[in-house]
Amino acid sequence: MTERHARALLRLEDIELRGKVLDAILAQHLNVQQTDQYIERLLAEKEDKPKNKKRIIVKDIRIFMNTISHAVKTMQLSGIQAKTIRNETEEYIECIVRIPKTGPVANAVARPSESPSVTVGVEQAVSAIDVEEKVEDKTAPRIAG
Repeated sequence: MTERHARALLRLEDIELRGKVLDAILAQHLNVQQTDQYIERLLAEKEDKPKNKKRIIVKDIRIFMNTISHAVKTMQLSGIQAKTIRNETEEYIECIVRIPKTGPVANAVARPSESPSVTVGVEQAVSAIDVEEKVEDKTAPRIAG
């Protein structure tokens, strides 16, 4: 086996597969060109296989509601006067998060000494955070606000 055989083997990331391919190279007395072709076929087969992407589907609405509550609590601990308004009907849970654009923390972020583009960016970011979200789920458990 030559250095070029070894270089061809390094193209394989899976160490177990490398060992199997090495055994095949030695058993079949493959030259470098044959080794390159063999490894190229293995890599092409690996790319053709669909990757099993697992998609997680959460059906418990409480997880989402807790995420919203946690985000609001984090803002409040930072001094932002954010608040959540929840309204539950037979058809959906309505969750409104209100984040003030003015106040001690918002004013501290956008100082007049900063460039105008930064101030506008902060104002746009704060207004983009003003969220009104409706989540529909008839089987959702009642969540106290």
